[in-house]
Amino acid sequence: MAPSKKWMSFFNDRLNEHYKDGVQKFLNYAFLKTAEEHKIRCPCVKCKNSGYRSREVVEMHLYVYGISPNYTFWYHHGERRGEPQSDNEEEEHESENDEEIQELLEDIYLEYYSFDKSGSNIGTSNHIEHGEEPNEEANAFYKMLKEFEQPAYPGCNTSKLSIIVKLLYIKSIGRWSNESFDMLLQMLKDILPSGSSLPETYYDAKNIIRDLGLSYEKIDACVNNCMLYWKDDDDCSSCKICGASRWKEDINSGEIKIKSNGKKVSLKTMRYFPLKPRLQRLFMSRNIASFMRWHHDSRVDDGVMRHPADSMAWKYFDEIHKDFSLEPRNVRLSLASDGFQPFNQSKTSYSIWPVILIPYNLPPCMKDSNFILSMLIPGPEGPGDAIDIYLKPLIEELKELWEVGVDTFDASTRQNFKLHASLLWTINDFPAYENLSGWSTKGKMACPCCNKETCSMRLANCSKQCYMGHRRYLPSNHKWRKDKSSFDGTRELRPPPKSLSGSDILAQVSDLEGITLTKDDVMHIEKNICDNVLGTIMNIKGKSKDHVQARLDLEAMKIRPELHPIHKGDKLELPIASYTLSKNEKHFLCAKTLRVDELSQIESQIALTLCKLEQVFLPSFFDVMVHLPVHLANEAKIGGPFQYRWMYPIERMLYELKKLIRNMARPEGSIAEGYIAKECMTLCSRYLKNIKTKFNRLERNNDGGFHTIDA
Repeated sequence: MAPSKKWMSFFNDRLNEHYKDGVQKFLNYAFLKTAEEHKIRCPCVKCKNSGYRSREVVEMHLYVYGISPNYTFWYHHGERRGEPQSDNEEEEHESENDEEIQELLEDIYLEYYSFDKSGSNIGTSNHIEHGEEPNEEANAFYKMLKEFEQPAYPGCNTSKLSIIVKLLYIKSIGRWSNESFDMLLQMLKDILPSGSSLPETYYDAKNIIRDLGLSYEKIDACVNNCMLYWKDDDDCSSCKICGASRWKEDINSGEIKIKSNGKKVSLKTMRYFPLKPRLQRLFMSRNIASFMRWHHDSRVDDGVMRHPADSMAWKYFDEIHKDFSLEPRNVRLSLASDGFQPFNQSKTSYSIWPVILIPYNLPPCMKDSNFILSMLIPGPEGPGDAIDIYLKPLIEELKELWEVGVDTFDASTRQNFKLHASLLWTINDFPAYENLSGWSTKGKMACPCCNKETCSMRLANCSKQCYMGHRRYLPSNHKWRKDKSSFDGTRELRPPPKSLSGSDILAQVSDLEGITLTKDDVMHIEKNICDNVLGTIMNIKGKSKDHVQARLDLEAMKIRPELHPIHKGDKLELPIASYTLSKNEKHFLCAKTLRVDELSQIESQIALTLCKLEQVFLPSFFDVMVHLPVHLANEAKIGGPFQYRWMYPIERMLYELKKLIRNMARPEGSIAEGYIAKECMTLCSRYLKNIKTKFNRLERNNDGGFHTIDA
């Protein structure tokens, strides 16, 4: 229903409250009907619908220049022929509230629910017309429709479902406790007229909207991480590999524990969140579907890398898989995983490993609202190298999405299509790299990029490996290659390590299965290098790499004699190094895009910088994290800007998952239930226009200029 247009008659009195109120209602209506989140056409006298502007700019133009008096049919802002116009402000506001939920139901249950342009129900599914029994999904829809048609209280024009969705969203974004939400519902019950249909507890409210969300599966696992009790093994009572029992036993009687519903209690259970329905829902929502083509329709190819779509890996993938790339709606994913301790200030060793999928189609893709939780691998210990056992359901689903696809409805084009998906790479910290890829991140060959040509040395006194030899990456005629005294006492004539292709890696692991190739861990490289450099030059106790054992290693290697320890009786005195800051000097020390043509220059500069560090710092300084930056420029060429492949947003999501824990005895189940509720509220909030949500609020660092799209 279009709002009243009487406010337009106050064109010459734009400070009038009726005009100001009308502008706000027009903007609310326009953003609601056009399904735009940031920009609409500006209908002011100056712009005359010729350009798109943000809400703030359009609002300012309507106040300063006024709306075009002849623009009485708001075609560019979603109005349609025959759409009724409201004269009652209260009725208009309540109608808009229910239109939001109506759109939500229509997107989720399109097969069973359709509306004409005026908003009235014009039919249900053919199953009902032919007298067939509704299936499970249809029954869920009719339950939601019943709640939608029921008023909050007698005489109220706002539906019960609309109020519950908004209250639950406010609870979610405000981080209310369940108890405080129960108190609010009880207060509303007391102040509303008799006959109010609102629920009395959070549990009842959650049950009402349960069918708006998606579910998860429970899959039992061997207590020793040997296998999953899944598919053909679902009926097994013990592990086929180690023989361990599947079920918990009573300590006293030795009998298998039974739940109140008669089911046996398993020792370890993984929560799996099916991927296909979650990808389908991205296209079912009219507020997201159009953005799933953004990487194809809106990307600019000007030599600047802004997104993984600008990377060599993405473009090469498009070349060899043309059938996949011809459909820009096909989803490209990355997989991230890491463990976290669910208990605060607890001496109990416990590690939960979530596996998260990130769709790169959406802009900006690294927002937690776009992340998809795929599974929760249970504790108390991390999965280690057995993580591939837990990934089997996801791998099978990814194979099906790649080879067969799934029928999906695109709400932006109102068409069905076959959706496919591919996994581009994984995101993880360096220790987790070993678990996901199978490549050891410790020892002589810790660098996965150098592979078998990793240059490392065992330091006898420090009892650790050091990774030097960065002169290999310099040009063959560089003068430092022949400089013995400034480095490790040898000439460097070796070429840089050969870059391995995917075929080379597959040949190395031809006798293995389930290998996943991954990228460098930028977050921990930054942290470790920062710790190493600052700890050493500031001479921080416990952080510095300059200590007695490191100086003794220099003496054993017969290099850098000016730094050798001085023996004074039974004590050793360490000469002050050039890189150590004095007390006075210490007081003075307290890009989102990349240009392809600059990365080669950066690559050579990194090698040069590492060689300079070798001239200054001790060998113990050069652990594998200091060595890895030599590969970062090449990694950026292959995968695109690092902000789309680093661990920072993943670590933030782990923190959010940790806050979902309510039952310390069942942390995995608590996280799973909390995530399902949060996932449902995230979906609903995309449709809520009249309250502040994470999708329509101003950014934290808003400067009034251009706003990025948050799909």
